[in-house]
Amino acid sequence: MHRFLLRLAALVSVVLIPSIAFPQSSFTDPIYIKTPRQGTLLVSGNFGYDSQIDLAYWTPHPDLDLYVWYKNGDGDFTKSVIPVDDVATLKAMKVGDFNADGYDDIIAIETMTNDTKVLLFTSNGASFTQKTIATAPGLAESIQVVKFNDDEHLDLLMSFTNADLISYLGNGSGTFTAETVTGTTSLRSFRHVDLNNDDRLDFVGLNNTTLKIFLKSETGYTASEKILSDTPFDFEVADFDGDDFVDVAVSFFTNSSGRIDIYKNAGDATFPASQTLAAGQQPYLFAQADYDNDGRQDLAASSFNSPSVLIFNNTPGGFMSYGPTQTKGNASTGIIFADTNDDNIRELVELRQQEINIYTRSNSGVFVLDETIILALFPNSGEVVDINDDQFNDIVAPSSKGIGVMYGQPNFSFSEPVYTQTVGDLQPAISIADFNNDNLKD
Repeated sequence: MHRFLLRLAALVSVVLIPSIAFPQSSFTDPIYIKTPRQGTLLVSGNFGYDSQIDLAYWTPHPDLDLYVWYKNGDGDFTKSVIPVDDVATLKAMKVGDFNADGYDDIIAIETMTNDTKVLLFTSNGASFTQKTIATAPGLAESIQVVKFNDDEHLDLLMSFTNADLISYLGNGSGTFTAETVTGTTSLRSFRHVDLNNDDRLDFVGLNNTTLKIFLKSETGYTASEKILSDTPFDFEVADFDGDDFVDVAVSFFTNSSGRIDIYKNAGDATFPASQTLAAGQQPYLFAQADYDNDGRQDLAASSFNSPSVLIFNNTPGGFMSYGPTQTKGNASTGIIFADTNDDNIRELVELRQQEINIYTRSNSGVFVLDETIILALFPNSGEVVDINDDQFNDIVAPSSKGIGVMYGQPNFSFSEPVYTQTVGDLQPAISIADFNNDNLKD
């Protein structure tokens, strides 16, 4: 269930379903770290000489500084101020050891009027050095730390609102080689995956009525496309036919011809259509997983024209419909297959307005409603993690009442929230780590 809830972490706050008593962690009163202004970005990493988990915090006004609190062995934090030169505001921060010296560094992006700076703050265990590693044309949407090759160095991927994707291949010394994926400017969504089994990550994405393919080679990317008959809504990638090549499932959300088309990979990243599902059902959101543990990837899709989720079991002869699963109220806002009770069997988990609905599969293959989790408040961040090491994922979310912890339990439910000491206004971010090396999550 954790992958689904991570997508929903900005929505989940209070679970109101009563549940059985279950062992829970206890928390000390918080250690307060006085900050000069409200910050907008918070990350954690091992920035110092010891093995303690430290914090880095960006505050945009008025100082435009990056604050690092080094965790001490006595449980306190020591503040270090890193003046950020020639930067108006940071949009995102990520952590990784980009120069292979054993200390975590910070990568950040600054989006300006017409372009984006990529900044690297390199830690030497006691201080940080700032440098601009790239200036990219366009307004950055996100930056990801990824691995594009097998050279053991961390790489970066940047997406933009008005420019092509750019991959930055790490050289292991805090320097990067930029590679533009030409032709990706107008992609509405994309995945990076190896399409032709050459051990290089390729790109596939949607653009209006086109499926775009970008194959990676030693010299760059080669673009090709498949024209689609309608405007697509969403897509998923998986090896649906078991031939070890990644296929593509595309949903089309039109009144007259809503459907799912499964495009089989011929082995060379070309995709002739192989099967059409859910004709006329207006499918939109996807979920895919091997929910019956038979080695084949199955599909689910929310239907807009009825309160239902369409289930498609993948068989040796193709997909077989096991739906629709009737659901409650309006259309779903999120679905995923997940093992919510650690029995090695995936359930169907659906978000619908302020509910999380969990459906279990019957012996006949039909999913039936088993549990409803009612959601109330809406924090702006959250984490899903096994906070008390009982093998069940818990929900941790900040709110005006404090940091609420909702403990996962073996009956598909969560406890009522247990709050840490009230911390004032709604907090913009949280970070979970073992800050005092006692093998317990803080």
